[in-house]
Amino acid sequence: MTVLNGEPTGASSTPTPPPAASPQSQQVGLVAGVMALIFAFAFPIAGLIIGAVAVAEARKGGYRNPLALAGLILGAVLTVLTIIIVIVAIVFSVSLIAEVATVCQGDATEGTFWGIPYTCS
Repeated sequence: MTVLNGEPTGASSTPTPPPAASPQSQQVGLVAGVMALIFAFAFPIAGLIIGAVAVAEARKGGYRNPLALAGLILGAVLTVLTIIIVIVAIVFSVSLIAEVATVCQGDATEGTFWGIPYTCS
């Protein structure tokens, strides 16, 4: 081995390229990408997880998987939207229950909430 400026040179110092992805691993990655895209709409958190795993495997294999990336992005966006919708629904429900409880605890037997009539029983 030859040393040049304190660093070894020669055949052993050249970096080895990452192993090429086998066709079977690319097919598995493609299937995972398609699943991530489908699950992103049906179950966003599952699409997010499957997409992240598929993108990581594609990077490790040295190839690109745009379907997995799309599933990852859609899964993330739809998961955030689902969380926002659930929070809004909870706030609306709590405010409805509080309004009805306030009106029904008094002498009133009827009330309205955002124009929707209700009857205390």
